[in-house]
Amino acid sequence: MIQRILILIMIGVCQVSHVFACDACGCGISTHGTGLLLNYRISSISLSHLGARFEGNPDHGANAQDIFHISELSVRHYLSRRWKMLASIPYRSASRNDVDIYQNLSGIGDVRLQVGYTLLDNQPLNKSVNIYLESVIGVRAPTGLYNPDLHDEDLPENFNPGQGAWGLLEQNHLVISSGYWGFVLGSYVQLNSSSSKGYRFGNQIGGQVLAYWEKRLTGDFSLVPSLGLHFEHIGKDHYANANEVHSTGGQGLFLNAGGGLKYKNLQLNGSLYLPLQSHYSSSEVLPRSRYAIQFIYHFFKKIDNAK
Repeated sequence: MIQRILILIMIGVCQVSHVFACDACGCGISTHGTGLLLNYRISSISLSHLGARFEGNPDHGANAQDIFHISELSVRHYLSRRWKMLASIPYRSASRNDVDIYQNLSGIGDVRLQVGYTLLDNQPLNKSVNIYLESVIGVRAPTGLYNPDLHDEDLPENFNPGQGAWGLLEQNHLVISSGYWGFVLGSYVQLNSSSSKGYRFGNQIGGQVLAYWEKRLTGDFSLVPSLGLHFEHIGKDHYANANEVHSTGGQGLFLNAGGGLKYKNLQLNGSLYLPLQSHYSSSEVLPRSRYAIQFIYHFFKKIDNAK
């Protein structure tokens, strides 16, 4: 049982719920992780970093390049075997290179507070296959830096570190495991409210499927490579008058290759997202590869008997 739980934690690379800005008008790009760290039942603190790059589509006469970085500090605490609490705060940086013009905006992003519950706790499907299912719900609070007049600086609304409004977050994770291998299915929804001036970012939905395999190394080292697909859809932004914001929203399909390395109570995760198919901002921008890295320190004792 412990060995299987170690596998599940290591491929949950960088569970985040962020929006990357892109293009001249700003469309939301999300990179939600699988969240399998929640199955380990050990409280932890983690530091993650994510990066993404977008380029203007030459067919639309666009030449700008946007680069985004998010560093996030997260803490999760297990109240019992099934209940857990999560809190995170990001620091976001966005920069644009357009011919001879360079612009940059960075600052503290919106805090996220979530609660998770385990619905199926490694329920046996047959003699060799087990199922794990959990659901996580929470809010994104408007605590980050937000300038409602950012368009006056010729930057998209999504260059703001914060969104200036509350958001509702919901995620589900299903794990099917057998021995040293398994599959992971994840889904997420983010519903956004309007800012004080009526601007509303598009809602987001997405999903991920991963296959993993564990490789035991010497001593206390474990390596778990994984490979899968990540899909995301982002709705269009809306002005206060309910009109759609031009060149916002979109969807994309990404190949996700990564893995995790664990030694005792230390863990290092990494993942690379390669675009396979995309349609963002009315095809005015093209997504490039994204990456995510995460360092985790586990503390407190593992919860086994509490319900």
